[in-house]
Amino acid sequence: MKLAVLVVKEDLQSIDSDCGSIEINDDVYHFKDVAKELNLILFYTIDESDVTIINQAQQVVLKDQINTISQRTDVNQTIVNILSTAQKAAGFYDCLYIKLVGVK
Repeated sequence: MKLAVLVVKEDLQSIDSDCGSIEINDDVYHFKDVAKELNLILFYTIDESDVTIINQAQQVVLKDQINTISQRTDVNQTIVNILSTAQKAAGFYDCLYIKLVGVK
């Protein structure tokens, strides 16, 4: 199973950017454990088996949380990089959202 990381338009269906996918494995669960330890709510509440939407207001928080978790050497930085790519792609436009979708 993978978590597709997409930047979508306001209808939440039209894809603006495909930022890659994250393989659901022990690295993801460790990433979420570290996020919970650091109280990075946007990360540890991601539902890898369903859909998670990050809106424009949450993207401000996301940027700070990416900066915090990227300093941890014990987390897979590929996960951080994919989320950072999505945040940068969506961060300049009020009408774009980050959509995380669990896919088989």
